[in-house]
Amino acid sequence: MRRFTFLVILSFALSGFAPAFGQSDIDVTHYKAELFFDIGAQKLEGQAEISFRNVSGNPLAAVSLDLRDLTVSNVEVGASQTSFTHTDGHLRVTLSSPLADRDSIVVRVDYNGKATSEAGPSSWGGCFWGPTTFSMGVGFNAPYVSMTRHWLPSNDMPSDKATFDLAYIVPSGFAAAGTGVLTDVTTVARGTRYHWVEGHPTATYLVTYAISNYALIHDSWNSIPLQYFVPRADSVHAQSYFSTVPEMMVAFTNAFGAYPFDKVGYCITPIGAMEHQTMISYPTSLYGNGTAGTTAAHELAHQWWGDWVSVQDFKEAWLSEGFATFSEAIYAEHLGGLSQYYQSARQFISTYRNQVEYYEGLFPLYDFPRTPPSSNYPQTIYAKGGAVLVMLRHIMGDESFFNGLRSYGLKYGYGNATTANFQAEMETAYGKSLSWFFDEWVFKAGYPNYTVQKVEDNSSQPFRLRILQIQDTMKIPYFRMPVDIWLYLKSGDTLRFTIENQGVGEEEFSFPSVPANSVQSYSIDPLGVILKNIRYRSVSVEQEIRSDPHGFQLNHTFPNPVRRSDLSHMTIQVTVQIPVQVNLEIFDSLGRSIQELYSGRLEPGRHAFHPGDKTLSSGVYTIHLRSGKSGTVQQFVVFD
Repeated sequence: MRRFTFLVILSFALSGFAPAFGQSDIDVTHYKAELFFDIGAQKLEGQAEISFRNVSGNPLAAVSLDLRDLTVSNVEVGASQTSFTHTDGHLRVTLSSPLADRDSIVVRVDYNGKATSEAGPSSWGGCFWGPTTFSMGVGFNAPYVSMTRHWLPSNDMPSDKATFDLAYIVPSGFAAAGTGVLTDVTTVARGTRYHWVEGHPTATYLVTYAISNYALIHDSWNSIPLQYFVPRADSVHAQSYFSTVPEMMVAFTNAFGAYPFDKVGYCITPIGAMEHQTMISYPTSLYGNGTAGTTAAHELAHQWWGDWVSVQDFKEAWLSEGFATFSEAIYAEHLGGLSQYYQSARQFISTYRNQVEYYEGLFPLYDFPRTPPSSNYPQTIYAKGGAVLVMLRHIMGDESFFNGLRSYGLKYGYGNATTANFQAEMETAYGKSLSWFFDEWVFKAGYPNYTVQKVEDNSSQPFRLRILQIQDTMKIPYFRMPVDIWLYLKSGDTLRFTIENQGVGEEEFSFPSVPANSVQSYSIDPLGVILKNIRYRSVSVEQEIRSDPHGFQLNHTFPNPVRRSDLSHMTIQVTVQIPVQVNLEIFDSLGRSIQELYSGRLEPGRHAFHPGDKTLSSGVYTIHLRSGKSGTVQQFVVFD
């Protein structure tokens, strides 16, 4: 899924995320429904049959389904009416007799009213009425995330997949796009009836309808139907616009395995994009200019990652959005080779560092916060999620990575998966533990801030580099990470190494076979596949940073220079060798004390301090770190 108003996403007001996801005591196996849409009156009438079994382990006397903002007129169990209550979006149905564990039953619900969208500003999920009447399967601000409850009584949680048999009766002259296979179109007394059947298990949030004055354009790829529901007035553009979809199919089937469903569909809707299973909702704003590109590829990749393999819970949503973002780079690689893959990967790595982090802050991919500036689908799980898979591929190598990815798909396809499931499959393919990787990149926040020191030495002694990680380890861990280093020799040769950065604050790497005086220059992570910040500096042999004899040391301040608006992000790092009482203070250019950052005892280790919201005008400042009669200073610059 992609939403195209990035800043608006960040303004959503959440009342606090609550796991309002259906009922785990039942397993719905099938939905059958017929819905009549009175578009002029903005009302629908629905009859739904929900087949489910009891998986609670105990007899069930009642069940609860999700249904919001619609009026229930009748509920039947078997052929008999039964009592029910319908409050706060929950339809509680009393069963005529307790349902034994593992037994099945069918509940029929008659309902009507105006199907609504999620509450809050800039509503995106739910049901919309107009010349194009449609549904979007997830909301960005609703605490329950899945929106199918706005038009179909359901156990509206991603882990309860079922098959669907849905008929939409729409005004004559309109067409209804839907999930699955279009089995028949018939004329009935109240309009035209479109009958869609999806025989593959489907998460409720991935079921959709879109009703408009559509033209249906047919194509195919390897005998798989490609269907495009486009505005009739612009239908002449459809064939050429979607002409790129077959190549997307080639790219993704080569990388991920066979396409898992019976058709590929795109329908043009006022907003989007959204990866509804076999019928992608695609925004009007993108349709008709040139040919379908990255967004169409992103949503198509979701048919594997999100639809075929669905998340167990929405806190795992990076397994869907991160995978689809990574797939954009796979499509770029298919079109233009590895150089285009790396370019695409560097783009979403850069987007995360330079935009997303700034607006959303730092948080883990797994079980991310949903309150502003985050949302149900923060940009972090897209951009950082894609970056994490780029790094994982680089570490594992292509054979192990894609074998693991395909194995993950085959094992959990048509079902649900967790991060732990994905990790286990990748470890099996790799033959080694990846706990360290998932722990730091998925379950924790942030990324490494490297400072690389080259020891300037014109002798024939081995070339040496020091890699320091300068970050607040109270919030961000030291990252263990293999790092590629390319040495460019004066002879014109290039030597390529991979060093194992062990997740400590400082490490020195020596290259015994490479004399220091033979190296012209060097590059750290030359392909740009690591999500990181990096700074370079050189020190002479005499200036090498060593432990301070007084037991403490003022390390690098970053960023430096610092923009006034970024002062709250500025970090001053102190290294302590032994327990010591220190005073850390900022002075202006006239020697006046501006701010005391810390006064007290520090234990051995690295410590990070921040000026916080203290306003400093443009100018040069000095940081003083003192302990008794000993001390050290460092300058930094503030600019507008």
